[in-house]
Amino acid sequence: MDISAENFFQSLSDILSDLQDENTQLLKKRDSLQTQIDKWHIENNEIDPAAYKNFLKDIGYIVSEPPKFSIDVDRVDDEIANIAG
Repeated sequence: MDISAENFFQSLSDILSDLQDENTQLLKKRDSLQTQIDKWHIENNEIDPAAYKNFLKDIGYIVSEPPKFSIDVDRVDDEIANIAG
């Protein structure tokens, strides 16, 4: 690959700019979740795994497992398509 430093860093800057708003929102969500978790631990001194798991589900920290799916790899080299990763 022949990529100049100028092209690389300009592309990186563009990507970071494009994703900045989404990343900021995700960081805010992470902070909110952590604040709720910290508060729960302060208010719940006893260890109750079931209650804790329910709490984590209620605040959206634990989500349901998605349905199973598969991906077709019809235009991939055999070395990649047939080797488990």
